[in-house]
Amino acid sequence: MVLSACDSGQGSERSGEGLFGLRRALTVAGARGTLLSLWKVPEYATEAFMTRFYALLGQGLPPAEAVRRVQADFRARPPIDGRSDPFYWAGWLYSGLPDPAR
Repeated sequence: MVLSACDSGQGSERSGEGLFGLRRALTVAGARGTLLSLWKVPEYATEAFMTRFYALLGQGLPPAEAVRRVQADFRARPPIDGRSDPFYWAGWLYSGLPDPAR
């Protein structure tokens, strides 16, 4: 399950229960993996991230590996591009099975 929406990975802490939020709700509902954002990533960076992420999925990479590679691609960009800053790539959090297709 991919939600390319601002702050979709946020939640609230409940004493004795842990963190409640969309990620937990999706997991309880049966999602084997989720990719959510922890903060508002600018649209142009989100578009570049998701385009590369889906291209890697199309090549057969598991979601966890695809996210790792996209984040590495962003880190490797020249500083003039601006997207090497963690603000543009570190907010994406994959959680779940390494390869939910299995």
